[in-house]
Amino acid sequence: MQPQESACLTSPAALTIGAGPIVLDAIANPFSNEIVTVRGPEGSTIAELLEAAGIKWRRYRGGVCWIEDDARRAEPVAIPRAVWHRVRPKAGTVTTVKLMPGGGQGGGKQILQIVLSIAVMVAAVALGQVYAPALGGLLNVSTSTAAVLITTAVPIVGKLILSAVTPPPAALPQIEARA
Repeated sequence: MQPQESACLTSPAALTIGAGPIVLDAIANPFSNEIVTVRGPEGSTIAELLEAAGIKWRRYRGGVCWIEDDARRAEPVAIPRAVWHRVRPKAGTVTTVKLMPGGGQGGGKQILQIVLSIAVMVAAVALGQVYAPALGGLLNVSTSTAAVLITTAVPIVGKLILSAVTPPPAALPQIEARA
């Protein structure tokens, strides 16, 4: 796959394609493998290079980055996302960034909530079919109406219970803007 280069980049740091020794290859879209190559002046941070390319990297909670020599012979060095705004790659290196949705922080509760939500939906359909004749006779409505009532009520009650048992994930800390 050929790297795609932007035509012209303008930003406060005046980063442009081909105007510097720093090379950053970014897979900007987490759902494709399209590579955007950005070149910038020495002293640029990883975050500045991404922003100069118009890549909205802050909206993705996950991402990996590594720096290696331009011949790609040495072992790559992983760069934590929390320091992308401070790390300044040197000339003669290639920085690679892969953005990913989600971050994996505390995802266990979310997975549990998803699995339990699916179980509640399956239970709603099953209970609607099993108890519809009895509820229909009790309320003096048709069996299909009773099935709809059960199939509607069970997920609502189930989601309320799930919300009480598995609290929502904690909010991500806000990234403070640099002046």
